[in-house]
Amino acid sequence: MRTVLMSTFRSGGARLLAAGLAIAISVGFVVATLATMDSFQSSMRTQLAGEYAGVGAVVDSRGFDDDEVGRALTALQEHGGVGSAGAHSTSFVQMRIEGRHYSAMARNLPAADLRAEELTDGRWPTGRHETAVDDETAQDLGLSVGDTLDPTGYDDAGREQPGPHLEITGLYTGVGVSPLPTVFVLPEDLDELGQVSTTEIRIAAPLDGGDHEALKASVSAALEQAGVDGSVLTQQEIVDRETERFFGDAAMLAVIVLAFTVIALLVAALVIMNTFDVLIAQRTRQLALLRCLGSTSGQVRWLVLGEGALVGVVASLLGTAGGYGLGHLIASASGSVPGLAALDPPVLHWWIVVVGMVLGVAVTLISVSLPARKATRTSPLMAMRPLEAVAPAPRSRMWTTMLGTALVVGGIAGMVVAVMAARMVIAIPAAAVTAIGLIVLLRMTAAPMIAGLAGIVPGGWLPFRLAALNSRRHPGRTATTTIGMVIGVTIVTTMMVGAALAQGSITREINAQRPIDMFVTSEQQHPLDPTEVAAVSGAEGVVHAEAVPGTLARVGDEEVLVLGVDGSVGQASRGDDPVPAAGTAAVGDELTDAVSAQGAPLTLSVAGRQVTVETTTAESPWPGSILVPMDTLRELDPGAGTMQIWAQVGNLSSAQLQTLASTISGDTGLQAEVGPAMERVMIEEIITTMLGIVLALLAVAIVISVIGVANTLSLSVIERTRESSLLRALGLTRGQMRMMLACEAVQMTVVAAGIGIIAGTGFGAVGIAALLGQMDVPLAFGLPWLQLLLVVGAALLAGLLASVLPARRAARLSPTVGLAAG
Repeated sequence: MRTVLMSTFRSGGARLLAAGLAIAISVGFVVATLATMDSFQSSMRTQLAGEYAGVGAVVDSRGFDDDEVGRALTALQEHGGVGSAGAHSTSFVQMRIEGRHYSAMARNLPAADLRAEELTDGRWPTGRHETAVDDETAQDLGLSVGDTLDPTGYDDAGREQPGPHLEITGLYTGVGVSPLPTVFVLPEDLDELGQVSTTEIRIAAPLDGGDHEALKASVSAALEQAGVDGSVLTQQEIVDRETERFFGDAAMLAVIVLAFTVIALLVAALVIMNTFDVLIAQRTRQLALLRCLGSTSGQVRWLVLGEGALVGVVASLLGTAGGYGLGHLIASASGSVPGLAALDPPVLHWWIVVVGMVLGVAVTLISVSLPARKATRTSPLMAMRPLEAVAPAPRSRMWTTMLGTALVVGGIAGMVVAVMAARMVIAIPAAAVTAIGLIVLLRMTAAPMIAGLAGIVPGGWLPFRLAALNSRRHPGRTATTTIGMVIGVTIVTTMMVGAALAQGSITREINAQRPIDMFVTSEQQHPLDPTEVAAVSGAEGVVHAEAVPGTLARVGDEEVLVLGVDGSVGQASRGDDPVPAAGTAAVGDELTDAVSAQGAPLTLSVAGRQVTVETTTAESPWPGSILVPMDTLRELDPGAGTMQIWAQVGNLSSAQLQTLASTISGDTGLQAEVGPAMERVMIEEIITTMLGIVLALLAVAIVISVIGVANTLSLSVIERTRESSLLRALGLTRGQMRMMLACEAVQMTVVAAGIGIIAGTGFGAVGIAALLGQMDVPLAFGLPWLQLLLVVGAALLAGLLASVLPARRAARLSPTVGLAAG
């Protein structure tokens, strides 16, 4: 049997190419993911080890107050057997450079023996209002030694507070994994920058390289003496902990990527099953002859399984090598991605090879097992009968149809419950049950639906009718190929519809809660003159701007900003009419504790004039203000001047919004707040980025689906050699032969695209409705029609491309040669 196995493997090598390619791509995907995650973990450990170079032990001080931090530092400095100790304190700041704002992290300058960074220019800060900046940030922002920075910090309540002017005295090489640029300052300057967070106390390692465990014990004893309860870790332990923390997010990403790998493997399994189904049908006479020569049904089964195992082993080896190479490419390209450190070259660990090989071979064998069972039913008498006579009789479809219908009905009922109860935990399994039921039904209905397309073509176009008849002759093979494409289209549509619905719903909610894109104010809350209003209105990117008058009024013992609006300000709002009703006022969320309860009278007074209004459920768009109708403001302060400018901006990116705010601030000296627009744009950018990543991952499954279509058509051409020759002899032209194969591919893709888009739209809508329900965000239903049309177009194009090579082979077939070969 081994000789027969190698002979059949060699003779069917070309036909097994598509099945092997599908497995190779899937295994390569797995190996590349595992190798990249291992490379990421190794790189992260290297970076963290560099950040903690020179550190022997670390005290976790995240739960300490200022008094406990001070007592711990004093105790460590006075305790014998402990080297120098220093707090690792940071503060989040905004740096203003040439009129633009940049986020950064300010950190207290550590002692020399606790400092892993190295100077590249200048000197470390030694006096007040001096700073050192990492050289990459300095290069990006055009900074050098001698330049100054204007930082803005945040107090404990989150309010902005200006910090000291800082002179750059040095540039250094950064280490570690900080996501933001870091500037070093003295502790006194750090306190002036606002809220300071001390997360660690670092203790220098012994100069003689002594035992870190002994140092840990000494540090623990010093803390106990000081009455401070804190966990102590050695350098190795803190690196392990931080690596695990950072890698936890990456591991979740790996799980998501591997989930898409499962999809790719499922589609590959369908391609393999289809391939071996056809091969078994073509070898019916050969297998029957083997039975005549004494082979048992078990030997025939092992013959087919052995051929599948060979395909799996060879394809898995190729996929492992390709995946490892892809991992190297990813590591090489990572250094060129802004904000991402270069990854270490991946190491091909034995367990990665084992996982890839076992997975590839297992999927292949599972896929081949059903065709192998069919091969065992071949009787010796079939060797004497024509191929048409040995076709298996169709089995009853009743039980399959009943099972599929029950699964679909039950799954849809579960999805309805999930939407009504707003529970994603119900929606996911319900959608999975629906998808399984749909696949079961497609096994029965795909071929009839494809054949039924012939009836809608005017005039019964010959190539189209022939293609429809071919799908009916081999319904199992046609259904399997169609299911593979349905899976790809369904998941793509699910992601597109889900992203569009999520983006539309969240954007509408943001528009309702924060309807104004940009607020422009003065730093001292003085009235704005018309030239400033004109400068903001004419700024590039501003669609519409409205001057909003206001005054400072007293509410009890508090002085608050009162703004007045009329119908004209609605042009600058993305939400509903922002004008409060007569006699009412909308209070900003920052003032809710300073004013009376909702619905209670609120008395505003300015220079002896008083107005009483009632508060409403609506909030003022500006958090620190009270919004009243324009008539109420004029009654309160007839001479109220322009206090703010409210503007609606165009479709700008987050970077363009920052540039717009910086430009307005630099040109006018006013403060431009683009928080609402930035929030909206960042959500859109995050959703778009995630959708792009998901579609890129799904591309693997889609490529395998296209391979499956090409494989089906190729095997169909081989199988119908005699039939194609007869058609050519009866006058069918080469062009019509090509068109017949193209029509067959188009028919499968049309059915797959239609079912996939309908199912994907339902799954996406149900999932997002359940998710938004948990977040108390109403669903804004609106389908991305253009994107869905692009999916249909892409599916049709993929089907046509898949038909090119099989159609060329069929068209080159000579009538006489084909008849002789048949």
